[in-house]
Amino acid sequence: MKKILLLLSTFALLTFLAGCGQSGSPSQTAENFFEALSEKDLDTARELLKPEYHGFLGMLEMAPEEELAEMSGVRAVNEEVYEENGRTFATVTMSHPEEEDDEELTLELVDGVWLVDLGDIK
Repeated sequence: MKKILLLLSTFALLTFLAGCGQSGSPSQTAENFFEALSEKDLDTARELLKPEYHGFLGMLEMAPEEELAEMSGVRAVNEEVYEENGRTFATVTMSHPEEEDDEELTLELVDGVWLVDLGDIK
């Protein structure tokens, strides 16, 4: 029985990871990013983040799990995709159930994959 549960858990995890940064939608990528942070799954968060911002995750390694858990429940409420200088970007408006103000997050489509771009946090 334990082997079956382990196998099912592994399959579910691999399925989740396979879909995490794929081209899908910017909104789904943004939600996956915040969910990974809330679970302190920095490997998954790294896959969803532009490489130039991977150092940001190093700072989070020391963060208390309780603080990161507060990111759970963040949801995308709007997305706007646009082109600029031959590159494709999206601005995703994120909402947290316990926060009054929404936040905007920028993503860039890189090689067919949406990646979080922390260079323009609004």
